[in-house]
Amino acid sequence: MSDSGESEIQGSQPTRLDMANSAPAMPVIRNHEKQAGVPYPLIHGSPRVIGWQFNPPSGGGPQFVIIAWGVMGGLRVMEHFPLTEDGWRDAWRSLCQQDPRAAEKAAAVLFERAAEDAAGGTPYPDSDQQPTLIVTTNDIPGHRITQVHGDVFGLIVCARNYFSNLGASLRTGAGGEVIGYTRLLTDSRNRARERMWREARSRGANAVVAMRFDCNEIGDTMSEVVAYGTAVTVEPESSHLTPSP
Repeated sequence: MSDSGESEIQGSQPTRLDMANSAPAMPVIRNHEKQAGVPYPLIHGSPRVIGWQFNPPSGGGPQFVIIAWGVMGGLRVMEHFPLTEDGWRDAWRSLCQQDPRAAEKAAAVLFERAAEDAAGGTPYPDSDQQPTLIVTTNDIPGHRITQVHGDVFGLIVCARNYFSNLGASLRTGAGGEVIGYTRLLTDSRNRARERMWREARSRGANAVVAMRFDCNEIGDTMSEVVAYGTAVTVEPESSHLTPSP
């Protein structure tokens, strides 16, 4: 029994050492993940997670952070590192030392993000630079639809973490916002919308009209969020064009 246990421990050590000494590529941080002064967790469902926080210069500026989940679903920054390649490697090494399982989950999420970026050809652009207009109306004032590419959607399924569930149960008696759920659903909607945007762009559209969100629960621990709409090509109406002098 002891020999078997020792071999299992010895067999697991190199994997953990490799994860700590060989950090994944530094992630591309997307525009909606840059909430000023608020830590953004890369994953949910672990006591310790890695993420980032965009502080003003007086507060240290942008940083990679190690975050702890509070009992009420809140987030607390435990460590911070510069938003650089070296800072990312140091933050990753710290996460591997504190919570190897969280590092494994984070590595899987980073792999998925890299695959999404590769499929789109370029990293997610900032929202103010996106060439695709997304509206909830059926038409766009000052533009006319010249081509309809069909329906498009973006889907994401997220699991709620234990600490948010515990915080939510406590909040039912005390009242107030459950911050963990708010952040999870906000992130889910943004990612679903971005996936819809990518599908629309892949079809050659430059706008999505009649965009809607739909949410459902799967079991008691997961939330499904889908963003959908109609991908179209629009052009400015000639009457709205500014005449040349």
